[in-house]
Amino acid sequence: MKVRRSATIYFLVQGIGIILWWGVLFFFPASRAFFQMGSGEEILLSFWLPDLVFLAVGSIAAAFLLWSRHKFAGIAVWFVIG
Repeated sequence: MKVRRSATIYFLVQGIGIILWWGVLFFFPASRAFFQMGSGEEILLSFWLPDLVFLAVGSIAAAFLLWSRHKFAGIAVWFVIG
């Protein structure tokens, strides 16, 4: 399997996985039980926007740019990795 194809699949799965993860956390509050730092759920839930915008959407955009062999694919990949 070629590197570009593997990276495309990876970023697509990562983006969809992040969206599903936050969906589970929002719609099933009992799933937040793993977060036991004593600070409350508001700290955990404060990460939803950057995770969805930068990681989920960024990963899906990077996957699309890699798949289409766009000239900005490398920049998108480094943006998500960073």
